[in-house]
Amino acid sequence: MAIAGSECVTAQGLSVPNGAASAGKVAAAVHDSVSERVARQIIETTIVRSGLCLHVGSRDGRLTASIAGQSQLRVYGIENDAQLPAEARDGVWTDGLFSGVSFGSCSLDRSSCDDRLADLVVVHDLDAVLRAGLELSVLARVTSPLGALCVCCPVCRLTLSQLL
Repeated sequence: MAIAGSECVTAQGLSVPNGAASAGKVAAAVHDSVSERVARQIIETTIVRSGLCLHVGSRDGRLTASIAGQSQLRVYGIENDAQLPAEARDGVWTDGLFSGVSFGSCSLDRSSCDDRLADLVVVHDLDAVLRAGLELSVLARVTSPLGALCVCCPVCRLTLSQLL
């Protein structure tokens, strides 16, 4: 982090006021910046801007909220762990990013989701989702016929659409 006048400039080029330069606030600001950038890339790549989006592996909810904030999508963040949606909900509510966003826990197996339900399905960490037992065929099943499935790979920092 470099000090530039009255701002701190992070390695990602994000400027935040010096008064907010505590490690936690800078980390949260950088994380929000990354979430905004990834959400913009997902929306631009998939060309889906309205309807229902399922964000599988929504974690802290920041990317989920960023997708909702940059589109007209109603975004539903899904986690296997029942505690994570409550934490994401609290964090998004605290940050004031709650419009168009819901969180819940389910397994996305045949009994928990309708076929062709979502206009956009986003998987943030494919490896983690596969380790949790979710099959790619289920992701394809819940995606509507004219919808999009966007699989992000945080390790390689690419989306599936960039690899095809």
